[in-house]
Amino acid sequence: MDKDDFVDLVLENEVVFEDDYRIVKKVIRDINMGTNYSKRVAEVVWKRSTNPETVIDIRVFNNDRNEYYKGISLSRDEARELLNTLSEYFEE
Repeated sequence: MDKDDFVDLVLENEVVFEDDYRIVKKVIRDINMGTNYSKRVAEVVWKRSTNPETVIDIRVFNNDRNEYYKGISLSRDEARELLNTLSEYFEE
C-alpha cells in the first residue's frame, strides 16, 4: 500500500463518536501513553468549521472519561505532507 492509498483508506465514511464540536467518523489508532490517556488519531469533521471537509485529527484522549483534549487537525494534503516528512526523517 502506498502513501496515497493509506490516506484514502483513512478517509472512509463512518461515525463512531459525536459531541457539540466534532463528528469522529473513524478512530484510526489509539497510541497508549502509559496512563488513562492516549493520543487518538481519528478522522473528524468539525461542526463549527467553515470547511466541512473530513480531516485527520491527532488529539489527547481520556479513556476513562471519554473526553478529548488539546491536539491538531490536518487536511488531506497536510496529512500527506506529514507522512512524507516522517518517512524521509526515518530513512536518514
